[in-house]
Amino acid sequence: MRCRKGAAYSRGYQANNDLDIAAAMLRHACHRGTGGRAKEEMAADLRRIIGQHRELWLRRNRVGGLADSSRRLEARLEEYVQADYC
Repeated sequence: MRCRKGAAYSRGYQANNDLDIAAAMLRHACHRGTGGRAKEEMAADLRRIIGQHRELWLRRNRVGGLADSSRRLEARLEEYVQADYC
């Protein structure tokens, strides 16, 4: 069975996006663990990650699971906004 060129490109593009967001989440976790950034910077970084997560989620999953999937990220964002993060 042969794949269409466009389909293979699409899967590769999706895999790159998945790796990009995974790397962004790991960098964010490292900064969170070391406390090396101000809460405003951490909040801005996490907002970007949440936006990417939503975009990628909607490309391959049902809308109904998005809120559930984003809940933990949004809870961390709320910590930054409410100044519970040092």
